Amino acid sequence: MKCLFLTVVGLFIFSHPLFAQQSNYDQKLLYFYENQQYAEAIKLIEDEYPAQKPQKVLAQLGSLYNSMTNYLMAEQYLLKALAADSTDKGVLLNLARINARKWTYPQALNYYERYIKLDSLNVSVYKSAASLVGDQDSLGRKMKYWNKAYTLNPTDPEAAKGYSSILSENSQKDSALSVLKFAYVADTTNLNLVGALLSLHYQLEHYDQVINYGKRLLEENLLEANYLNMIARAYLAKENFKESLEVIELINEKERTDFTYSLKAMSLMRLNRNQEALAAIDKAIIASISESVIGHYRYKGIILNSMLKSDKALEAYQRALQFEHLSETDSYAAVFYNLGLLQDYYLSEGNSALKSYQSFLNQVTDTIKYSNQIEFVKKRMSELKKD
Repeated sequence: MKCLFLTVVGLFIFSHPLFAQQSNYDQKLLYFYENQQYAEAIKLIEDEYPAQKPQKVLAQLGSLYNSMTNYLMAEQYLLKALAADSTDKGVLLNLARINARKWTYPQALNYYERYIKLDSLNVSVYKSAASLVGDQDSLGRKMKYWNKAYTLNPTDPEAAKGYSSILSENSQKDSALSVLKFAYVADTTNLNLVGALLSLHYQLEHYDQVINYGKRLLEENLLEANYLNMIARAYLAKENFKESLEVIELINEKERTDFTYSLKAMSLMRLNRNQEALAAIDKAIIASISESVIGHYRYKGIILNSMLKSDKALEAYQRALQFEHLSETDSYAAVFYNLGLLQDYYLSEGNSALKSYQSFLNQVTDTIKYSNQIEFVKKRMSELKKD
């Protein structure tokens, strides 16, 4: 903002025919601005130009009002300045930023687009424009901005992170990973890139890499709950249950989610600390406000089953099935799989198990993820039917 204003001031000073006589005025104006005495600067300008104001003076006033967060007055002067000179890039940027602060994103993007037509090499403008494209807009528009920013400067951490994010959303995760790695090689100290790499590796289920990048964040004492949950999940996937619990304990109690408690319960169960696991999964259920509650009751049933409390496990599975209306993934189908195992091997209810197994096959959609379970269920159903 300051640079824009000083540029406007400088251009006006050296283009003004009365430069020599105005030196005192100019010095006062710069002094007021540099000392953030914006009201005094505005009064000085208004006294100097009580009637008609040149374009650069209108731009100055708009910039000063913007600095005072008086966006109404700022926009009025900037629009007058733009009407006098539609190619003033500083005015276009100020108008774009004001509209962004007002949450009038379409107008802000319009000003950024007009700026880009005048200067197509400003990386920060592309980054700012990309950040304003909402979910309701086309993915292609956001891709265009981030791609241009990244192309202009592939080692810019923000550009690399933004471009990789949009590539990932567009199911181009390998390309997204390459983008992040290239930027990271140029700046291995940038923790935002470390976090982005951790998150992307987590999406790709590269748990060794998640742990490695996680160690780096822990060394820097960057203890964001989102990262810690992913690190704990990676340790759990690698069957390092003690390490998983240690990471979970770093998460502030107020920031723990149902996912955190679920991870804690699974780790505790694998360490044969079943009573603590039950307490953790109950916290997950209480914290859950989405379809996750289905999975939490399922894990509660698994924990109880491992404790040979079959009746209690049955209650947990039945409780999970009451939340069918919340199911958007295969979490609901997975309950039938575990319920079938309980009925089959612990309650000796073959007919009930057959029904649960069939419900699992009817409900499951991710046949790759659940390929082993599907194969087992089909084989087991054949055996039960023979009996």
